[in-house]
Amino acid sequence: MTVEAVFPAAPLERNARALTALAGLVAVLAPLALLLARPGGLLVLVGSPTVLVVLVAVPTALSPAGYAVGSGDLAVVRRGTRPLLFPLGSLLAARPAAMPRSIRVLGSGGVFGWWGRYANRDWGGFKAYATDRRHGVLLEWPGFKLFVSPEDPEALCRAVLARSARKGRR
Repeated sequence: MTVEAVFPAAPLERNARALTALAGLVAVLAPLALLLARPGGLLVLVGSPTVLVVLVAVPTALSPAGYAVGSGDLAVVRRGTRPLLFPLGSLLAARPAAMPRSIRVLGSGGVFGWWGRYANRDWGGFKAYATDRRHGVLLEWPGFKLFVSPEDPEALCRAVLARSARKGRR
């Protein structure tokens, strides 16, 4: 993909910052508490990297760092793994939106952002790769919805709509 425009992810909203800090704290303190509480604590230290990976490393790697547009695709750039590409040719609409209260089907519910599969009454099933649920963009394709949260939602809307087959539609 040839990148034509880059959009940084919005800063983590307050709830996500609190959940991320809590997950990091648990990842560090839980093994230490077990080490102090059990006489054979060295065995606990061997298992502690697992806690760190599950609570911190995996959510960090899969969380959105930003978005890139170009070559007919929207790329969700993630912190520790390859980007996800979404073709813009069949994009029906892009509009600034706030993510309604949703049920997390599979993914992160605030640790380093909201990413994965979600569902709610208004949007049905959708994917989210967002750091701020209050200020984002809802992108709609036939049978598929994606919620993202760039720093500048209006600019991302303009960029993806300019590259879609339905230019200019909101």
